[in-house]
Amino acid sequence: FPNETILNFKNIFFNSNILINQIICSSYAKSVNYKKNLNLTGNTSFIDIGFSKTSMISFHNDKLVSLDTLPIGGNHITKDISKILTVDLEESEAIKLDTIKNQEIQNNAHYSNEKIQKIILARIEEILELSIKSITSNSFKSSSSSFRVFLTGNGSKILNNSYKEKIAISKDLIILEDTTDNICKSGLQLGMGLNKQEVVIVAKKRIKQGFFEKLFHFFN
Repeated sequence: FPNETILNFKNIFFNSNILINQIICSSYAKSVNYKKNLNLTGNTSFIDIGFSKTSMISFHNDKLVSLDTLPIGGNHITKDISKILTVDLEESEAIKLDTIKNQEIQNNAHYSNEKIQKIILARIEEILELSIKSITSNSFKSSSSSFRVFLTGNGSKILNNSYKEKIAISKDLIILEDTTDNICKSGLQLGMGLNKQEVVIVAKKRIKQGFFEKLFHFFN
């Protein structure tokens, strides 16, 4: 994160007498927690569809293989609906949420249920295709490497209804339900536990070095 962003958040919490001692990636924290709780081994990937980005985290057993992000998320579906149906973002978000809840949208002169479904399907397919492409190219390049994919994040909730059957690529994906409680617990567990895939920085006492010792460490 840019230092300005970190300082901005720190100041917001500081005004409420709260000090931040660690900032973590929620997508990464969730993937580590799910992998541990579900006892997942082998090649495993997590696609976390968030508000304005999608994260892809891949593991081979306990080893972190890759972490990549796409600048596309659930908010892009809202923007697509807004632009194509010529409605404001607030109404567009309401239409999207009603669709996620499997509620029928009343047809009017400007748009139909079928049109809304096409808009949502087009963007979801794009997100999934780009995510799988990133995983295969950055994590498991061999065509013979099989891997399981789990979906998380609010953006993945739309695949819980009939849309999952309409996207061929999504049939092999396992959807995990995210809750605020799960996300917070994932962050807590990550901070408390020792993860094999992470680097631990241990502070060392500085000792004055001579010229030849410095030269040795430089070429080493």
